[in-house]
Amino acid sequence: STTSRALPGHTKPFNHHFLPNGSLLVTGEGGKLIKYRIPEDEDKQLEIVWTCEGLDFPGGVTSDENGLIYVAGAENKTIYLLNDKGRSQ
Repeated sequence: STTSRALPGHTKPFNHHFLPNGSLLVTGEGGKLIKYRIPEDEDKQLEIVWTCEGLDFPGGVTSDENGLIYVAGAENKTIYLLNDKGRSQ
């Protein structure tokens, strides 16, 4: 059987990336990148840790071994560089 959970804060998710600590990053409509904590209890909803807004058409998302987060701006050919708190570097 499969388990699904709603993504609070997103109306239309675009891309995702799992972090080594088990958190989930999701880019989505409205220029958002949201970091979620995934609870161990499958019956509980994902918890929003932080939201980064104002990104121009965020697409792909990844991170490096130093905890920096990279988000591709699909329309403006930009790579956003964020720290582990979702703030610009």
